[in-house]
Amino acid sequence: MHDASEAERDSVRADSVRDCLDRIARTSADIDYRDFAPVSHQLATIYGRLAERGLPASTVAVAMLGATVNFYECFGLSAELPGQLRALADLMEYGGPLS
Repeated sequence: MHDASEAERDSVRADSVRDCLDRIARTSADIDYRDFAPVSHQLATIYGRLAERGLPASTVAVAMLGATVNFYECFGLSAELPGQLRALADLMEYGGPLS
């Protein structure tokens, strides 16, 4: 059995992140993300109220992730979510802009 070296794993991760970002760029070239600002503001306000009521921030964050999973399921996109989450996690861990 062959174990990939750390450099090989990093290269695969980098390729995965680039592929994910390229796919997002191709499919969203016509999207003006400013259109999502009101929705983002409303969600942040609602989740912020939960935190103000004393819920731990980590609990609110998990609820937000749960809502994202539900969103993907509602639109039949569940199969795409694991790869996108892995690419996002790699991007967060290994650097690069998130927005």
